[in-house]
Amino acid sequence: MALRFRWGKKPRWQESDKPKVQRLIALFTERYQEVVEGLAELINELAMLLPRRRERMLHIGLFGYPRGLRGKVLPRAITFTGTFYSLGIPPEFLGTGRALRDAEREGLTEVLMRYHRHLRDDLIRAGNYLCWENLHLLERESPVWALVREDIELCQRFLGIEFGPTDTDHYLHRNMASSIFHLWRWGGDETRLRRYIVEAAQLRRSLG
Repeated sequence: MALRFRWGKKPRWQESDKPKVQRLIALFTERYQEVVEGLAELINELAMLLPRRRERMLHIGLFGYPRGLRGKVLPRAITFTGTFYSLGIPPEFLGTGRALRDAEREGLTEVLMRYHRHLRDDLIRAGNYLCWENLHLLERESPVWALVREDIELCQRFLGIEFGPTDTDHYLHRNMASSIFHLWRWGGDETRLRRYIVEAAQLRRSLG
């Protein structure tokens, strides 16, 4: 069943919600770490090809993360996010679908939406840059990507929509992400690959 959203005034913090919010943080953190730990090696490999000192998308709240995760070192935030977007796999989805499912099972959905009123918009915006083809190819390489696919499918179910390109820049970005993946995986020209990464970032107007 799709999530229902309430808009209006910014909610006031209620101390009685504290245990529920803490539980939500734990749910999202656990599901997020399950995925990121398994993809750390791949993230670092592709991250080496991304340019530095670029404008970034803002990732806060449930989607924040530490650079070090249980002994595994990850790139800085801009590079981390840009790596996933370059592949057409927005990092907003990592662990999110399964955490939303868990939150629903525990009756925490209403509290989540009260304090994260823009969750729907955030996920829809990220979903415009999803490249299903790359995800299916990556899934052949590691079972961790099957969890990512599950997260995305669960997000779609909760929101009652299907993710994918909706305008020209989105479709161009999907095609560019596909080219990036194939050049990267099959040993294409590195200069060309770096150029495609920058061009994809220009289409979404930020590196990460």
